[in-house]
Amino acid sequence: MDEYDTVFLGYPIYYHNMPAAVKEFLKKYDFSSKTIFPFCTHSGSGMGRSREEIKLICPNADVSDGLAIAGAQLLIDQGRIGRWAKDALEKAK
Repeated sequence: MDEYDTVFLGYPIYYHNMPAAVKEFLKKYDFSSKTIFPFCTHSGSGMGRSREEIKLICPNADVSDGLAIAGAQLLIDQGRIGRWAKDALEKAK
């Protein structure tokens, strides 16, 4: 992870939370001075508590607002996903 300044972190939301495996991944590496762009799928809870959890686990990282897509809308929202990714890459420069 040392060679990366920008991390796109994708995961599903379960009952307002990101999976334990994602939390363990975040604990394993030092994300200090890195920018994290979280994105997730959900069934109605949006980002849930995940952004706050990422900030707690990685207090020295810059965590963006992120993108939450309802699983049922995934194919419909492809343009929105592309615009978000493009904007995120521009911010990371």
